Amino acid sequence: ALRLNSNKITDIGAQKLGEALERNTTLLTLRLRYNKLGVPAAKAVGQALKKNYTLTMLDLRDNTVGDLGVKEISEGLERNSALLNLNLSCNRIGNEGWIELANSLKTNTALRVLEIKGNEFREGALGVAQVLQSNRTLVALNLTNIKLTDTDCKIAEGLKRNSTLVALNLSRNYLQESGCEILKSLKSNTTLQILNLEANDMGDVGGLVGDVLKKSD
Repeated sequence: ALRLNSNKITDIGAQKLGEALERNTTLLTLRLRYNKLGVPAAKAVGQALKKNYTLTMLDLRDNTVGDLGVKEISEGLERNSALLNLNLSCNRIGNEGWIELANSLKTNTALRVLEIKGNEFREGALGVAQVLQSNRTLVALNLTNIKLTDTDCKIAEGLKRNSTLVALNLSRNYLQESGCEILKSLKSNTTLQILNLEANDMGDVGGLVGDVLKKSD
């Protein structure tokens, strides 16, 4: 494992690191939190993911890759078959970036854990639903505090068709009534074990929870 958090690594330094990753065959974990890494660094990472087949954990939390940067990383994910855990939380990613990432997860068959909390894709519910319906490898998805709304209850429909996800964190969003529909979808879903819907302004859901819990009776 290599931990380089909070080291003021520049985009130039990250580019050099990316070049090294393209050839490296031993490193399993790389943590690069709090380094203000932007699009050039993300591009280097994306290129490395296309050629690296040993790295299993990549932590880029609290950088500034943005929509353009996550597009580069997504292109790498489409051709990567080794990375299991990716953290892109707090990276100024918006709707466009999330769409790119969601599309890459339709073809990626390796990633197991994705953390992308603290970004802002308010209209990203369709992308979430598409990932839930098409991806068959993710077991944990963290979407905390991304200002997510879901007026058409797309996420609930995605959960009904998903058969692999074990943990889903949707806390601190704006789901409101659609959060209730997500709860109802658990009557059809047979794999989800952990669901976090804290702070979504869903109202009194006690009765609904009772109904859902009865499904196993």
